[in-house]
Amino acid sequence: MSSKEGFNRLAVNLFEKARTLPKIEWIDLATFYDPRSTVLVTTPSADKQSSPFCHNFNIVERINITGGDAAYIENLQKKRSGAEVMYTVGGGRAIDLARLLAYTWNMDITAVPTIISTDSPFVDCTGVREDGCVHYIKSKKADRVFLDFSLLKKSPDALHAGGAGDVLSIYTALSDWKLASDRQVAKADEPYSIAVADQAQGILDYLMANRSEIHTMSQRGLESLVKALAMEVELCNLYGNSRPEEGGEHFFAYAIEPRLPHTTHGELVGLGILVTSLIQYQKLQPVLEFMNTIGMNYRPKGFTRAILDETLRGMPSYVNRHGLRYSVWNEYCYNKKQVSEILDALNS
Repeated sequence: MSSKEGFNRLAVNLFEKARTLPKIEWIDLATFYDPRSTVLVTTPSADKQSSPFCHNFNIVERINITGGDAAYIENLQKKRSGAEVMYTVGGGRAIDLARLLAYTWNMDITAVPTIISTDSPFVDCTGVREDGCVHYIKSKKADRVFLDFSLLKKSPDALHAGGAGDVLSIYTALSDWKLASDRQVAKADEPYSIAVADQAQGILDYLMANRSEIHTMSQRGLESLVKALAMEVELCNLYGNSRPEEGGEHFFAYAIEPRLPHTTHGELVGLGILVTSLIQYQKLQPVLEFMNTIGMNYRPKGFTRAILDETLRGMPSYVNRHGLRYSVWNEYCYNKKQVSEILDALNS
């Protein structure tokens, strides 16, 4: 067995022996019945998309998510639901905020993703947007995650492909983690671990090995994507934080998000991975070829040279101002020529 196959096997073992993940079930929602009174946390588009699948839910209240900043979330938490149980149907933001409400209100929660665009269904924290950055606060891990292939196929394949971003980010995150260790600036909660880094690499290898199935967005392909995301979350939970999968690529995504407000998390992280790879002087082709194969969009609508230039100029001060973990951006010096090189690579 090659070392790559060995790391891959270690990664799959994380999923098979997972201790910190929600219960993940592939089901036919149309045949599922829950008599308990339910508060449904969703978005208008996800509600419309999922309504034929959720007619056996006893929905007594709906909460439509329309924001994500700190003030919006604080106001939302003040409204206590009288339902017995919570279901959340939608993408990352709806599920993220629903888990926070379930944590605040001490409710049982089941997550029903309509797109596999992020690791949000599997984590126990929620991203809050404040002062142009994303900070994570404690929330509730879903008790169950229901995955219905027929419902998932209602969403465009490109949105599902974006979910690979929270695993592909391992490519750049491991480099930044090692950089922080080498510079002796790693925080107390992020000691570099070769064993953890190897397992993270194994998860990345697993994802890339399944590119053909993911490209088809068959049930097996979506299962591979879900498994990779779940393994990534399990590894981070066991390590103690997201350092093995979150580095400069996420920080770039956070910085550029206010300039591209209607872009999905996966697209932003995908762009961040490619840009950060180039800044790290890592090989771009393996990741770029994977993204192209599965149909992952890394050129968000509205993305321009001016936006890239402005974001790059501000990255060193941005990561320092927000106290983000050490990364290549702490050492970055703006280079106008590099802007052209990045754009050429993205358009190749």
